[in-house]
Amino acid sequence: MQAASDSQPAVPEQSPIIIGLGTGRCGTHSLVDLLNAQHQVRVTHEPRPILNWNPQAETHDVVARFQRRSKRHAGSITGEVAQYLLLYVPRLLDELPQAKAVVLKRPREQVARSYMRWIEKAYRDKRVDHWLEGATAQPHLWDSAYPRFEAADTFEAICKYWDWYYEHVEALVDAYPHRVRVWSTESALNDPQIQQQVLEWLGVREPQWRRVWSSATTPKIDAHVNGSPSYTFCIKTFEREPALWRCLTSIRRYVPHVPVVICDDSARPYAPRLAHEFSDLSIKVLTPGFDVGLSRGRNLAVEAVDTEFICQLDDDNFIVDETDIDGMLRVLVENGYDIVTGRFLESDGSIKGWEARFHIIDTVFYAQPSPPEKPIWPTNMGMNFLVARKSTLKQYPYCEQIKIGREHVDFYLSVFRAGGRVACYAPSLVGHCHMRLGRQYVSMRHGRDSDFDEIFMDRHGLSHAIMPLGHVICHMKNFKPLRPQNVAPSTFQQTKA
Repeated sequence: MQAASDSQPAVPEQSPIIIGLGTGRCGTHSLVDLLNAQHQVRVTHEPRPILNWNPQAETHDVVARFQRRSKRHAGSITGEVAQYLLLYVPRLLDELPQAKAVVLKRPREQVARSYMRWIEKAYRDKRVDHWLEGATAQPHLWDSAYPRFEAADTFEAICKYWDWYYEHVEALVDAYPHRVRVWSTESALNDPQIQQQVLEWLGVREPQWRRVWSSATTPKIDAHVNGSPSYTFCIKTFEREPALWRCLTSIRRYVPHVPVVICDDSARPYAPRLAHEFSDLSIKVLTPGFDVGLSRGRNLAVEAVDTEFICQLDDDNFIVDETDIDGMLRVLVENGYDIVTGRFLESDGSIKGWEARFHIIDTVFYAQPSPPEKPIWPTNMGMNFLVARKSTLKQYPYCEQIKIGREHVDFYLSVFRAGGRVACYAPSLVGHCHMRLGRQYVSMRHGRDSDFDEIFMDRHGLSHAIMPLGHVICHMKNFKPLRPQNVAPSTFQQTKA
């Protein structure tokens, strides 16, 4: 490797550029979350096109890609974080004098085990192997991003990949001692002092600390602790008895052991009657009075929960075969997220999400749609179908001044501004089917939106807000219309979402 003439630290003439490295499964996505939480930093994680691990086999001009991003976001720190950039670093550092490379290093065995778990979760019935030479596997988009190794099995091949990777990293440190630095994942992402050192070295002004990585020793969640469920369903309902009946029917079918808290602020509350009908379930009913609002109702339901974790549902949601709440809880605990959301499976077979990335420039708020590209997808906003600790939902309560409408984005924006971490667990779907509703309900739900918009804007000091509607991600194949068992067709009517 050719050494660079950088015996003295270079003073960048332009905005700094960050090259983020690591083997993968070592916290690089969390590093991006940390960087993008800082002032005027715009860093991407594994942007397309995916580069070949071998620069000689790649036709894409990686230097031009970095330069375009830096020019597009002039005045901001920019960069990319991806494991496949390793062998591109010498050219990047030679041609971009303002660039530095930060490397995360997670223990070898932990990386290998994490990759093996990822293969199992992400690809399930597909045979995918990026590392083992001669492996009988299906071709995959990411195959070219990794070198292959002779080994007894995939686990050993990943370990050899780890060894190969950090041998090259050591050579980079020797060649560019002032522009390439290595930190352990645990220290860089969890230790406030080390994190500040990393950010200052990368040129971040006024670094803001965030805990963005869960330790490998974080205890795994058990969905049932000492025989008792560790989570509770929280459901807010208003003038939609058939919807709530359908929701409870699905809970009885799939997870009858999980307790339920229902807050019903209808003119004539029906939840007490349904709780009696579903007496085989553990249901606690709150009736706070007429039209206290969605936000207050959700906050009251959270207060009434006795378990550590909560799964929030709307009354027009219902559990289906694709609902994986235990999986959402594992993602929450093992990855250190504050909130994990799922997606909606609509009555027509479409899968819908509200995933978005937030940006605030001066007083303008942008919510940029960001549909999941991976099973676990960091985001800033998701659906109302979510899991979280009770303590988290008490820390980030819904704004009770916003009774309905903007309460959704206000909640997620409050979490975002406080440094909370949100992810979408894409494989977990919950059924969603709108009801035909009377004029009174519609007028009460939407008639005061402009008032709540004003409260939302004032709360966050915004002059403009550009926000998406829910986006349809795909349609399920061989889909059969959603209808829980034992629901009489006359009980409710369905309309398209």
